[in-house]
Amino acid sequence: MSSTSCERVHKRVMNETEEQWVVGFWEGDGACGTYFHRRSGLTPQIAFYQKDRDMLGYTQALLGLGNIYKHSTVYDLAVRGNPRCAKAFSLLCKYVVGRQSVNKINHVFEELGLSVRAQEHEPTASWIAGFFDAEGCVGWDPSGGLTLYIAQKDRTVLEKIQERVGGRIYPADSVYHLWFCNYTLRNSDVVPLISKFSHNEPKRQRLIIMLHVLARNDGVWGRWAGELVGGKEL
Repeated sequence: MSSTSCERVHKRVMNETEEQWVVGFWEGDGACGTYFHRRSGLTPQIAFYQKDRDMLGYTQALLGLGNIYKHSTVYDLAVRGNPRCAKAFSLLCKYVVGRQSVNKINHVFEELGLSVRAQEHEPTASWIAGFFDAEGCVGWDPSGGLTLYIAQKDRTVLEKIQERVGGRIYPADSVYHLWFCNYTLRNSDVVPLISKFSHNEPKRQRLIIMLHVLARNDGVWGRWAGELVGGKEL
C-alpha cells in the first residue's frame, strides 16, 4: 500500500462551484466513519474511492487535504484527524443531498459526542456533475439513443436529481440491490450540465465520441458535442 501526501499539492481556496462538485463526488462513491488512534483516541475519517487515481489527485488538490492510497484495483483519498476532518465535514454539511449520506455524517457526529447535525440539501448543477463523475457512466439505450446512467442505493438521491434534470428511475437487478437512474438526453438538459461542470476526462471523452456519432443525423447533438470541445459546433 502506497500513499501520496497532500503536502505536495498546491493549496488554494475553492469557489462555491468546486465545493459543490467535491461534495457530489464524495456522495457518489465516498464514506465516513471513525477509528481508534492509540494517541488521539476516537478519530474521524473521510474517504473518496475511485479506480481513476487522477480524479482523486484533482480532488486532493481542491481540498488541500488527505493522502491517496492504492488498494489492489482501486485508490482512496483519505482525510483523517480532527483538524482536517473538521474542515472536510464542514464542507459536506453545506451541500450534502442524500438521506443516507446525512445519516452517515450524523452517526460520526454522535460517536464523537458532537451536538451539530447535517441536513439534506437540494442538488445543484455542479453537485450533479460531481456525483456523475464518481458514479455515472455513458452508454447507448436499446433504441440507439445516448443515455447517462447513475447507479445508487439511495433512491432519494436519484429522485432529487430526477426533479432537477428529468429522466426515469428503474430498479436494477435485485442481486445487487441498486437503483439506476436512466437519463435519455434528448429530453433533458443534463448533457450541457455535464459538459460545463464535469471534471472526469475519460467520461467526457467518451461522451464527445458518442455525440460525434449522433451529430451526423441531428443538429442538437452537434451543438452539445461542440460545447464539450470548446464551443464549436460540429
